[in-house]
Amino acid sequence: MELLAALRVVLLAAVVLLSAFAGPAEQLVPTPSPLSPPPRAPPAHAALVVLPPQTSVRPTLACAARAPPALAATHPASTIILKPPCNCSIFAFLHLRKCAGTTMRATVFLSRLLLHQRFEPHLPSGKPPPFAHARSYCRLLADHEHAFHAELDARAAIGAGRRGAPSRPLIFDWEVHCVPALAAFVGTLRELRAQPERARGCALFSLAVLRQPVSWLVSDYFYFINEQDHVNVSLAEFAALKPEALLLAGSATPSLGIALPTPKALRRGARAGAFNASGGVGAQVDAAHGALREAAAQLRHVSADGAARLAAIAEARGRGSRAERTVDRTRGFFGRKRLAHMAVLRARAAYYAVLVSHGLVRCDEMLAQVDGQLAHIDLVGVAERFDETLLLAIDAGGLQALPPAHRLNVGEARREISPAALAELVRQNRCSILLYERWRARFDALVRAQPAEFGNRLRRMRNIVSRAEDQVAIKRAGVNEDKEPLP
Repeated sequence: MELLAALRVVLLAAVVLLSAFAGPAEQLVPTPSPLSPPPRAPPAHAALVVLPPQTSVRPTLACAARAPPALAATHPASTIILKPPCNCSIFAFLHLRKCAGTTMRATVFLSRLLLHQRFEPHLPSGKPPPFAHARSYCRLLADHEHAFHAELDARAAIGAGRRGAPSRPLIFDWEVHCVPALAAFVGTLRELRAQPERARGCALFSLAVLRQPVSWLVSDYFYFINEQDHVNVSLAEFAALKPEALLLAGSATPSLGIALPTPKALRRGARAGAFNASGGVGAQVDAAHGALREAAAQLRHVSADGAARLAAIAEARGRGSRAERTVDRTRGFFGRKRLAHMAVLRARAAYYAVLVSHGLVRCDEMLAQVDGQLAHIDLVGVAERFDETLLLAIDAGGLQALPPAHRLNVGEARREISPAALAELVRQNRCSILLYERWRARFDALVRAQPAEFGNRLRRMRNIVSRAEDQVAIKRAGVNEDKEPLP
């Protein structure tokens, strides 16, 4: 029986991975996901709250006034992008890496270009990605508010001694691409909803995109090959180092940011009885947490060697490829830091396993916590249905451009993945898979609730982007439309 169950998990994981890597389906309503229900779903200690249905997408703060259309009637996208832009809008985007976020960022950037807005006012360098400093993606809207208001004032029409609405449409792109980010992101959304005057009359639309956790982790593993927890690590070990990677904070991979409870919190919390019960539960938790703290202290000690770090960075300069930069992680300062970082991940995984084994961390409670935060975001889309996600965001967020003609931040071809690695990915991410399936089902229902014209516009958008992709492929191949060599 155990062998059959293990084979079932492996086969199911393979089906999931193949379906997740497939391109977007042409039909408007997808076939049921093979992970519903997930294999060996964790025991539900309490019934999960049913997610409220969503039949339409509305911005957190509505558009006060619309500007003239940005697209000419003869533009191919004019039959897809139906709403003219708001005179001022904030596009708030929670960007989990490897979830089509760079393509979404590029679409917003193209929208700004159409509106003659050629830079992002909130970034410290005043330059668009990828030239802006990465730390700007960890800042909250409050950190950018002065620059946002200054840009509004600079674009405002002056009359009667006071500044009014922007004379040209303004899209203020607030992208959060940090570790972790969900709680702070949602907190700002709630503040602006309660204090709309801070938005200066601008519309506010918020978006997050999730991805099937197995597909997400495999993509992350093969793309970020030069990161500390990717070097000389098998995919199965990578999965074991990051249990519930989509949900839990602390693995250095951008996640939804649930923090593991400390022994001190457990002693005072609702499970104090279980923690203090006979059998040495408290002692096991204390020992595992102590090992985690010791590993974290060693990582801080290694990282504090600033001189060695600068020397290692100087040595790595000039190495262009990811494979070449990977070498730096195996020796010298980066080698020592990598070993310390891996020790932290192993101690963290061991601590989580102890908490789960004694029922001190429960799947239903983690999902309830994340569900409550995601519910404050106007649209939670899925990467597997990115076209539908994008079109809904265009309608509600006032974007004026279609996605670029080529995919961005796509890694190298994936190597063969062993059944054991797939099974480990599924085993380590059962709650994350359950969370994804719940929000995927909600998103599927939202798409089904759209009028028939939504499906027609979706097909037209795919055709336009597909033709643009063909032109890019032709140019890269060095031939013109008549298949003749280019001069």
